[in-house]
Amino acid sequence: METFLPLSSVAAPRSPAPFAGGYLPTSASTWPEVWRALRVILLLALVISVVVNPGGLRSGSEFAITYGYTLMYSVGLWFTNGLLVEWLNRRYAWTVRPGRRLLLTLGV
Repeated sequence: METFLPLSSVAAPRSPAPFAGGYLPTSASTWPEVWRALRVILLLALVISVVVNPGGLRSGSEFAITYGYTLMYSVGLWFTNGLLVEWLNRRYAWTVRPGRRLLLTLGV
């Protein structure tokens, strides 16, 4: 025999605020993760800068320009992709239709 809860005792799902999720830091506990991600981005931008412009290592100012562009591009991609993934997480869960979610993720 199944028992059912009355509708008044079931909490209605809350709709999340725009861009409020695990991606943007909302508390002090998430800041270490953000700093860790930024360190990874700084290191990857350095590696990409050396690979893309190895001749820039001879000139500090030329390398600084290459690194600056690479860093801006990398941070922009990281931030934009993170926001889009959070939006997709709220709209299309991986557990419901993973194939559709994969296509949407690749499309976005």
